[in-house]
Amino acid sequence: MIDIAQTILERVLDSRHARSITGRLESDPETGVASTGALVPLLAAFLYRAIGGPLVVAVPAGAPEMSSDIGCFVPGEVFHLPGPGAAGDWFRPYDEAVGRRLEAARALRSGKIAVVGVEAIVGGVPGELPR
Repeated sequence: MIDIAQTILERVLDSRHARSITGRLESDPETGVASTGALVPLLAAFLYRAIGGPLVVAVPAGAPEMSSDIGCFVPGEVFHLPGPGAAGDWFRPYDEAVGRRLEAARALRSGKIAVVGVEAIVGGVPGELPR
């Protein structure tokens, strides 16, 4: 499945329309991009490969699944940024959730793709990441 996804991505990157889109995004980095749900994984991988990261993909639901789908196109470059846990507490909810959240935040800061759901957006990201 990953080989097929990567072949599709390579063909998209070579298309004339894709070059037009990346030209517009490079000239105006503040431009937002939206897509229908089925095309989000391909679009996210395209943007990441064409203009680099960090990239945040915000979805209303199913963030872990979306992260996995994008990972088919760009393996090892995508992380799900989970919500902080009960009451939005970053350091007292569930140790596992905190660890995954810190790992994903560091990956995002290093230029990778973070897939976030509503619960993660509401919880925010700490200004300083603990070692």
